[in-house]
Amino acid sequence: MSIPPARAGVVTVVASQQVLGFSSVTGAWVAHAAGGLTHNDIVAARGDVAIVTVKASQQVLGFSAVTGAWSSHAAGGVTNFDLVAVGGNVGIVSVAASQQVLAFRASTGTWVAHAAGGVTNSDKVASRGSVGIVAVKASQQVLGFSANTGAWSAHAAGGVNITDQVAAGSNVGAVSVAASQQVLGFRASTGSWVAHAAGGVTAADHLVSDGDVAILAVKASQQVLGFSAVTGAWTTHAAGGVSNSDHVVAAEDMGLVGVAASQQVLAYVAANGAWISHAAGGLTFADLFEV
Repeated sequence: MSIPPARAGVVTVVASQQVLGFSSVTGAWVAHAAGGLTHNDIVAARGDVAIVTVKASQQVLGFSAVTGAWSSHAAGGVTNFDLVAVGGNVGIVSVAASQQVLAFRASTGTWVAHAAGGVTNSDKVASRGSVGIVAVKASQQVLGFSANTGAWSAHAAGGVNITDQVAAGSNVGAVSVAASQQVLGFRASTGSWVAHAAGGVTAADHLVSDGDVAILAVKASQQVLGFSAVTGAWTTHAAGGVSNSDHVVAAEDMGLVGVAASQQVLAYVAANGAWISHAAGGLTFADLFEV
């Protein structure tokens, strides 16, 4: 799994009611007032982003290593139970009380809000790299935020449930929806969703994402599906005997699937969206996979 370099650090100082952000890009500390800050407030950091939610003052604070500055945004009703996810270039906060999602973009140091009717703290939020994903059960939709475009994009996801799988990679995200038998891919470069049929998919099937790749292995239809941030398309490949015990991994520009029952390994390449299979006689669930 790709890990973005840590360039933003944050320290919360409750006694003085302030937050301190450090950027390894600028080499400087920057203080910001945080009235009402407590040790129970949420703090998260990854890559170029640091996020602090302050329940008492009903606001969110974002620090960007790129700009070296803090930015605040109203977050009416925010609590210490709301969901926060931070990727290398974006941070996401879902606020159940005000039915909205907030994205913080490192490149500009700005917040972007979007309505999220029905969102709850049971819904799923994921972020990595330039991608943020929120799946909202009540409104049957998925929301994607791209750090590239700086905008949210919504897509219908009939039947989406809190048990469905959500994954985010650096430049791609994915949501599998068992009820409507589909998988949705989100592409950071364009900020768009791409849907594909996934007959037989269940919440138990493996969905992984990293870098430019998302992989779904569907036991019922005995196939694997790959989504590429480069091509912006899904590609399927037969995978006879694939099960939920088989290995499915992804990193940066490729993904791997091992199918013990048919004694084969499958590689997915983001550059061209192609699957490449190879015999692997004697393969078992105990064998190791690494990318």
